[in-house]
Amino acid sequence: MQYSNSYTLPLSEQSNSTYDIVTTALNCLDKIFRKGYRYKKSGVIITDLVDESISQGNLFLKQNAKNDKVSTVVDEINRNYGSGSIKLAGEGVQNQEWKMKRGKISKHYTTDWNELLDVN
Repeated sequence: MQYSNSYTLPLSEQSNSTYDIVTTALNCLDKIFRKGYRYKKSGVIITDLVDESISQGNLFLKQNAKNDKVSTVVDEINRNYGSGSIKLAGEGVQNQEWKMKRGKISKHYTTDWNELLDVN
């Protein structure tokens, strides 16, 4: 049985906060998730990106300094130790044993001596 779906949800205001982006992505997932399906992949697409220096904020909304600090720390750790080194709790770790299916991976002819073709 197959199932595919998508959901679009704009941020309530412009943000570069990791917390805001992850929270919005999880809200979208809540809208489309269905029990009983074995999911193979998912994705998040962020559109309408604008340089922070030219972004106009909202005069009437209070900026959340705590979320900005968390985002800065998460981004710095991921930059120093590699993407995905740290995650927010909401990103989940339910299946830590999950491994990518690699049954159709191509041979490493150019990078692994043991996988070079034999030519006679």
